[in-house]
Amino acid sequence: MTSRFRPTLYAGLLLMPAGHAMGQTVPPKTWLAPLGAQSGPGVGMISEKLDEATRSELRKARRVELRGEVNPPKAGAAEGADPRVAQAENLRTAGKAAFARKDYETALKQLQGALGLYEEAIASVSKFEVVPETLGYLGASSLALGYDDDAKDYFQRVLALMPDAAPLDDYPAEVVALFEKLKAQQSKKKKGSLVVRSAPAGAVVRVDGTEYGKAPLTVPNLARGEHFVQLSSEADGMAGTKVEVKGGRAETVTLDLSTQTGPEPSIPVDPAVARDIAVMAGDGQLGDIFKHRADEVAELTKAECIVVGHVVPQGIGFALKPYVYSPSEKQVAALDDIRFRADLSSVAVQAGTFARAIEGACEKFPFDKILVGGVVAVTPPTPPPPVAVAALPTPLPEPVRPAPTRLAEPALTVGEGDELSDADGEAWYGKWWVWTIAGSALIGGSAYAGYVLLQDDGGSGTVDARVRW
Repeated sequence: MTSRFRPTLYAGLLLMPAGHAMGQTVPPKTWLAPLGAQSGPGVGMISEKLDEATRSELRKARRVELRGEVNPPKAGAAEGADPRVAQAENLRTAGKAAFARKDYETALKQLQGALGLYEEAIASVSKFEVVPETLGYLGASSLALGYDDDAKDYFQRVLALMPDAAPLDDYPAEVVALFEKLKAQQSKKKKGSLVVRSAPAGAVVRVDGTEYGKAPLTVPNLARGEHFVQLSSEADGMAGTKVEVKGGRAETVTLDLSTQTGPEPSIPVDPAVARDIAVMAGDGQLGDIFKHRADEVAELTKAECIVVGHVVPQGIGFALKPYVYSPSEKQVAALDDIRFRADLSSVAVQAGTFARAIEGACEKFPFDKILVGGVVAVTPPTPPPPVAVAALPTPLPEPVRPAPTRLAEPALTVGEGDELSDADGEAWYGKWWVWTIAGSALIGGSAYAGYVLLQDDGGSGTVDARVRW
């Protein structure tokens, strides 16, 4: 690629603490409720001091982003004022280091986080080359993991921003081959153009890091795909966005300038709601009502982690009983109690302990202390397996006795000597039908007797299988 897409691989990495880059992720947005306090001498003052010190620690933390502050630091228009850019830089550096170690899963996760932050804060990104660089490493990591379609998409986005780019020296041979193939295809596609307007007019226009003049203006010969527009004005602030350009046609974008360069400010939380949450935490009422109020706070502040705590006297000192609620999981988790003495130095030390506990809990939720029905359990209780109920025996059906069939009787006559005989004079006992009737009766009666003997033996629940004749 060109020189601006070929930064040094380990630039800035040695300045980071060992192991920090390896675990870097997008920091979760966290809201800390004003710490509550049980009534008692000095408890309220200690609670306020602990709250203030904890917030100070969280503002410096890289692992969480504190939301919903009463007096948040104001972001100016100077370079680097947007905290999202600094977070993206950390993630990009960590992702490149993971790629060099061939830890492609970690690299993919960290670089995706960096790209998302760059896109959110694009108006404040002064060194635009970091965006295509991040996309390039994402493509290489995706291909190494077998995500071919994703790799193509990332490389196509690089080539839309920088049609003359060349692959980095770090890329393996198969990555270079794919990149060159896509570059040849991209060069054959129709170009598009972009009409840029600003409100108010007159802002300096940069597209994909290249300055073109002042708005309104038209930027011609843009490659088909996604492009980034950045506007700046000393008087009216900045603006930025991502826009899709299609070949053979012009797209139009109008941006409103603003002096707000940091994240979109969250809507302030009603102090009464914040107090209610603190009181419910102190009373151990962490059920549906608490979750509903916490969800309201999360909606206002865009927080992904709600932290509440209550200070109570304990012995000659105090204890903080903290809880963490995840709006996405709809679960409350209990942190370990934090004990401290009634002096400011102890409060300062335990504020750091509390801040680190918040970071760990909000990074990974749920963990081992889930509240179920207001009771802290080591793990959520598992319902017992269903008990198999033995089916009752089905009683045998009552026998259906066929209706007797009356056979036509032959005509009998009384011959001489008082012997029964039919019309031709043969004795009755010599006739075939007499013995047929007798045999049928014998067999039928025996079968029925055997069936009856197979029935329930006097209600004992057993079956007598002996057949008696």
